[in-house]
Amino acid sequence: MSLGRDQEQITETWTFFVGPNLTRTQFYRAIGTASVSFQTMDILGAPAGFTVQIVSIEADWDDESERVEVRVEVLLSSSLTSIDITQLRYWVTILAQI
Repeated sequence: MSLGRDQEQITETWTFFVGPNLTRTQFYRAIGTASVSFQTMDILGAPAGFTVQIVSIEADWDDESERVEVRVEVLLSSSLTSIDITQLRYWVTILAQI
């Protein structure tokens, strides 16, 4: 995810699967947290600033894959700064009956 010097704001949703395959009757609930774990920036002038925000995180059972699908929405905004986000850290807890 990159925000160049010509952009002021960008929002992206990162989607991925976690955990074992579960049937609908086995799955009860999932919750998650996320944070940005690797970012680089290039300050192009002064005064400059930037904001990185985890807007939302959702974790729910996906009927096609039969796994928990996690969606993390990330917002970047900047002033005279170029930013790259390349990694997220996440924690997902799945409550299921095995």
